Amino acid sequence: MRIAVLVAALLLLAGCQLPERNVQRAVTVPHAQGATVVERTPVRVVALGPQWTDAAIAMGVTPVGQLTDAAGTAPPWQLAAGSSTTVVDPAKPLDQQVKELRPDLVLLEGALAAPRTYRQMSGIAPTVPALDTAPVGRWRDQVGVLGAVLREPDEAAEVIAAVDRRLAQVGGVRGRTVAVAWLAGPGQLIVPTDPAAPALEIFTRLGMRLPDALAALPADQGRTVLPADRLGELRADVVVIGHSPGTGLDATALPGYDGLEDSAVLLGPVELAGLEYPTALSVPYLLDRIEPALRRAAN
Repeated sequence: MRIAVLVAALLLLAGCQLPERNVQRAVTVPHAQGATVVERTPVRVVALGPQWTDAAIAMGVTPVGQLTDAAGTAPPWQLAAGSSTTVVDPAKPLDQQVKELRPDLVLLEGALAAPRTYRQMSGIAPTVPALDTAPVGRWRDQVGVLGAVLREPDEAAEVIAAVDRRLAQVGGVRGRTVAVAWLAGPGQLIVPTDPAAPALEIFTRLGMRLPDALAALPADQGRTVLPADRLGELRADVVVIGHSPGTGLDATALPGYDGLEDSAVLLGPVELAGLEYPTALSVPYLLDRIEPALRRAAN
């Protein structure tokens, strides 16, 4: 939302009002690589990244092109939203694929938001890459920017408010503890230890906290790596465990899992990605998945 406010401020400083629906006034979007001017309300949007894709769908825009995972499947929260679109293959030259889709807006994130790709896409259509230098985008900012670009700021505010209302429906867990871990490979657990980590956003907003023992572990860039046989040490009221794609690992077979069974929530790779890269669509979906464990923690 901070970015949307900045877009509004730039427009006001230029002596004009925020554009109303279908009013064709240029919108300037500041981002990590400068700024992009979007002259007209985009209709054909290509979203090269899961967070931008979800932001567009949440705003009622089905991208004409988007990336999917390696298996070519969309996450369940996109399927629930009824999204159907052309798949862009990151293993093939992007510029030709995107050009054939005739976009009037391209959205980039992650490795695809590198300066070279940004320049390529900007030669095809106005392009908005990562909004800042954070490794994971802030979905609220992304929705706010799309609200400005689509000339639908009220709809963007409602998308964000709807997620907040869903979060507010979960009660009784303020002060309860949570641990999130994923199996990144044989014998290795990655555990976020920074309350500001995107993978912990849902729980932080619910007022939950990390166990003291976990928060005190040595960490690098807000996470620590533990041997998988220490899974049982993740004692918390709610323990969310996922695994990275292609590992084929089973957390229930690890030493110590039996002691966590009552508090554990097991996520597949796609759901784990939705937790690591939260969006306006993935947050409500994951709340539905995690809520039974949250209720147990509240009681």
